[in-house]
Amino acid sequence: MRLTRAPVLATLILALSAAGLAGQEVPRLRSHRHMAVGNVAFLTGARPALLAGYLVQTSLARNGVGVDEFGVPTVFPPRWFGHLLVSGGWSFDTDGDGDGGLAALGQLGLVRRLDDEWLTISRIGLAAQGSLAPEGYGAVARFGFFHGNAALSMGWMRFTELDRDRFVVSADLLRCILQDLGLVRQCVVR
Repeated sequence: MRLTRAPVLATLILALSAAGLAGQEVPRLRSHRHMAVGNVAFLTGARPALLAGYLVQTSLARNGVGVDEFGVPTVFPPRWFGHLLVSGGWSFDTDGDGDGGLAALGQLGLVRRLDDEWLTISRIGLAAQGSLAPEGYGAVARFGFFHGNAALSMGWMRFTELDRDRFVVSADLLRCILQDLGLVRQCVVR
């Protein structure tokens, strides 16, 4: 029986790594995501609001730490995140009659990161959503795609100025979407 170098070398590297990492304390930290976002929101009908803003997601729990059979620490990322999105821009229909103007949109809620993507959905959640021009409030379901770099929010809002309820849709494109689509080599998130 002849031994090849690859399995022997891999076993040797694994054993050396385990010896070097065994007994080291792995810090339990919270995960944070924060980045610029572009948003297209359809609030009062077919005429959109084009917005730019900032997204912050912070894990509710710290990462989990385990040890494998070789004594090497393994980090398990958290799944639940608090979600905050604030954006502002221009709406092409602020009053339901076609008049445009400045607009703002915000979301506050919870998002769960999925371990296995289902139809490229990597995050799901619920959020309270509010808007200015037109003034409204409601709740939306949020679906994250491409490792959370694009999102679709759908829900129902009550618009106080217009005195009506409407189904609303908004789509977010986060900074690293260009990398996920293969248009840039690397997106650096700081």
